[in-house]
Amino acid sequence: YKNGQDSTTLLATILRLDIDAAEPYAVPPDNPFVEQDGDDGLREVWSIGVRNPWRVTIDHETGLLYVPDVGQEGSEEINVVPITASQLNYGWPVMEGSECLADPACTGSGMVLPVYEYQHTEGCAIVGGDVYRGASIPELHGHYVFADYCRGWLRTLVATPDGVSEMRDWSPDLGRLGSVTSLGTDGGGEVLVTTLEGEVWRSDPVR
Repeated sequence: YKNGQDSTTLLATILRLDIDAAEPYAVPPDNPFVEQDGDDGLREVWSIGVRNPWRVTIDHETGLLYVPDVGQEGSEEINVVPITASQLNYGWPVMEGSECLADPACTGSGMVLPVYEYQHTEGCAIVGGDVYRGASIPELHGHYVFADYCRGWLRTLVATPDGVSEMRDWSPDLGRLGSVTSLGTDGGGEVLVTTLEGEVWRSDPVR
């Protein structure tokens, strides 16, 4: 637990690396802890307070970073922040989702709060995807696609750092996809979904 609020470890953090400048990597000079490496934080660390972010993604069209984080006690969350925002604290283990955990002094002040969360009555482990930029389903352009590993549903929403709109659960149309393990996009921007059962699904309009 203590790793979540410790910037001097690589555990429970988001790292920012330059994989082109050196082998195996270089550290960008504007990372927040470059000057005090090892004292207040490690040079590679960009932000802290994540538990198990399953598929962080960048929407280059809007410059937003999507951080879906798998919870433990009872909720799953999606965080959305500007890609340029550094030294953020996503809360774990002081907070899970928008709720404080055991610390009675917790107020959530100074921590990133999720733009969307759901309880374990709806699923057990969020699987983050991408913002749809494909051509097959124009009405989904700009919608973030995500799933749940246990329930096998697929949902979409439009997000900003201030909140979400147009949230849709596609279960009535798609049913249960299986134990979803990952989401990605093909070369044309269409959504690909993989499952533990060995299936690969691809987004396509209803014909």
